[in-house]
Amino acid sequence: MPIRCFNLSLKLLFGEIVKSKKYGKVVNANFRRISPRPDWGWENWLTDASRSGGAAQDLHIHDTDYVLSVFGQPKKFYSVKNTLGETNSYINTIMQYEDFAVSVEGTWDLPFTHPFEASFRVVFENATVENGANGFMVYTDSCAEKIEIEKKELKGSVEGGNISDLGGYYNELSYFCNRANNRLPIEQATLENGVSSLKFLKKELSFNA
Repeated sequence: MPIRCFNLSLKLLFGEIVKSKKYGKVVNANFRRISPRPDWGWENWLTDASRSGGAAQDLHIHDTDYVLSVFGQPKKFYSVKNTLGETNSYINTIMQYEDFAVSVEGTWDLPFTHPFEASFRVVFENATVENGANGFMVYTDSCAEKIEIEKKELKGSVEGGNISDLGGYYNELSYFCNRANNRLPIEQATLENGVSSLKFLKKELSFNA
């Protein structure tokens, strides 16, 4: 059973962990984003792949974009999609890098009773970093430690939508507004990054073994 350890920098974010090589090189990684069917969309437009691109373009692309931002373009990749049911409601891509592989799975073809999940597990030479049911964790042979991410608390009684939780959406909007107010260029998640990720997704969708 792993024991608690307290010598980890709790403010390290995943991208910084990879770049710092704190736990050695990446050995393999898995990103997973699964969801119930989004039948709540206006006129069911989300489940119409001709309008939304399906789960691949609306859901899976978030992880594809993140993987590309951290690891860059892969040397090669292999992608599969469902052929029964709703078009592009399931996609799984394996990306091959110089000496490690990353799998990225996405689907929204699940029952309404199934919870939404966005998780990842990255195995390094000397540790495993995971974001899942137990939170943002680092596991080594000697300890298990939760990485605490600083988060602003919402004041007042605002509820519903993306503004009810000051998490990722808030950080994105705060960064954008700050750069705009100070007339500074956007350096994180640029338009070029988005275009590059969409182009890669199109390659995933057109991939034929």
